[in-house]
Amino acid sequence: MEARMLYFMASILVVCCIIDPIVFTLDGRPGKLITWILYFGNFFLFLSNILYSPTFLLLVERNSRGRNSKYLFRSIAFLNSVFLIILCVNFSSLLSFM
Repeated sequence: MEARMLYFMASILVVCCIIDPIVFTLDGRPGKLITWILYFGNFFLFLSNILYSPTFLLLVERNSRGRNSKYLFRSIAFLNSVFLIILCVNFSSLLSFM
């Protein structure tokens, strides 16, 4: 289980290290295609924050206690669902704007 968590976290970091410089370079340039690339890139970067941090918390608790508590898992799932809804609403505002 811990190996899968570490692999998941490393995969997210590798993809973010590729996407982040692309988004940084394209920021502020005109064009609809660039706007879409920026929105998808920033969407993934914010989504990775939502996924990476709780995975790290679960990994630390698993290593310190030997298991994950149901309370922590449920609270992380609740907060992640709220953040994901906010992220999707933000992304859908782009679709209604264009």
